[in-house]
Amino acid sequence: MSVVVDGSFPSEQVRELVRLSRQGYSLLKAEKITEARECFEQILKTDTHNAFALAGLADIARKNREYGEALILYQTCLEHHSDNNYARFGLADCYRGLRDYTNAIAQWQICLKNDPANPSIIMHLAETHRILNEFSKAREYYTSVLDPDPQNEPALRGLGYLYFDARMYEQAASCWERLADGGTRAGSDVTVLTMAGDCRRRLADYERALRYFKQALASAPTHFMSLFGTADCCRGLKRYKEAKTYFDRILKAEPHNPSILTRAGDVCVNMGELESARDYYNKALTRGSNIFALFGLVKIERSGGNFKQALEFLTRMQEKYPHNRRVLREIKECGTQLEREQGGQTA
Repeated sequence: MSVVVDGSFPSEQVRELVRLSRQGYSLLKAEKITEARECFEQILKTDTHNAFALAGLADIARKNREYGEALILYQTCLEHHSDNNYARFGLADCYRGLRDYTNAIAQWQICLKNDPANPSIIMHLAETHRILNEFSKAREYYTSVLDPDPQNEPALRGLGYLYFDARMYEQAASCWERLADGGTRAGSDVTVLTMAGDCRRRLADYERALRYFKQALASAPTHFMSLFGTADCCRGLKRYKEAKTYFDRILKAEPHNPSILTRAGDVCVNMGELESARDYYNKALTRGSNIFALFGLVKIERSGGNFKQALEFLTRMQEKYPHNRRVLREIKECGTQLEREQGGQTA
């Protein structure tokens, strides 16, 4: 914000107020809050409604999340300097901090009217509409930033999350891949790479997804999502042995993770390693009820022709999940198989 001081003061006093204003802002930027506050308060002793000093004190309060105090200071500033976009932007940010998104949007829209091409204002509007799940408005603002600047990183990230949350994975992938493959620092960012990979994984484009997950692993070998995505893509490609090595790497750090234990059990079943699979499923069940681990155990029993044991598992599952269609379907199938087996023994 440029420093403007009431011209009614003598020139020497004006120069001192300008000096204090610049010094205060410089101190604030350096996180020297106490010294910055002293500068701004000294200004107000001479120039009661000085815009820079009021906004500076408001900034300090906002940084400390003292939003009530910050609101009063920004509003006081705007009462005397209604065209001060800096103070209005701060006011909007306070409303956002208080989760009063309606007022935040209203203030940012005034800011945008005063400064129509400011990408920071547009981005704040986009992010706030995304928080409110107002998809069309958020997309409109993100797109308006990307039209003149197609590789704008914050806008691509925001739009990527917007599409992802809406389960529009193809469109989300396009945003994340523009960042991942754009030849900038974002291309080595683990979040960017795993988001690109996760979009492709959800589209069952496992080969393409795997490339991004393995790029992420190269720079972050223990990163959970990189390991999980790599493992799950290998599973999708029926490369079960490779998938298991990555699930096991996760389990070294999180040995009791029921979701990973269950998936490790699944790949063991697909490799025909039924006892290993049983071990993984039972470990998952020690952490509480887990319908997928139970289904895994049912599959093992049925594959071994142990239909009575499988039916006992399913009956217990029905008590906990009485309306689960898969449980009901498998009870019917398993019951039929058991009847056939018993009928064959009788004959």
